[in-house]
Amino acid sequence: MSDQLQTLYTIIETLPQGLKDHLYRTQQVGSALSLRFGVDPYKVMLGTLGHDIYRAVSEQQLLEAATLSGIAVEPIEIRIPILLHGPLAAFRLQRDCGIDDKEILEAVRWHSTGWGNIDKVGLVVFLADKLDPVKVEKAAKLKVVERLAEGSLEGAALQYLTDEINWLLSTGDLLHPASIECRNFLLSQAESNSS
Repeated sequence: MSDQLQTLYTIIETLPQGLKDHLYRTQQVGSALSLRFGVDPYKVMLGTLGHDIYRAVSEQQLLEAATLSGIAVEPIEIRIPILLHGPLAAFRLQRDCGIDDKEILEAVRWHSTGWGNIDKVGLVVFLADKLDPVKVEKAAKLKVVERLAEGSLEGAALQYLTDEINWLLSTGDLLHPASIECRNFLLSQAESNSS
């Protein structure tokens, strides 16, 4: 086992049991997706196991940790501090685990929202988090995303983002610009591929 992975497992052991369970389920989903689509399984393992290591931290602690870590806090993150758990997880993976691979760090940083120019590792980590079987069981719309993920990472992510953006618009909630950029990128890719 690599030092990176060993350090990450040590961090995971400090987390609440429910969160640990989610990370391990996400890793299993990510492993299956990486196998299906030929995406680097080690990068996916680090990304899926590390994506939520800051998820059990309070909103105030997230804001304080971001400031102390030198992470730029956007106005939407001030309003919705939980969005900082991805950037903080990426920061900690780099600092404490010695992970410097851009694909892994970006996948972890943006796993909640996606981002423009999302790559394959990012798509797998993004979808694996959303397709945790416990989440799928609770939300019918995720079953559609899960079915789409059998044939296309991009199609599944596009469907998830479209559903999520529509739901946020219907409730009057804020939209993260990165989610819009990600959806636009995936839509543009789909249009280019069909031309």
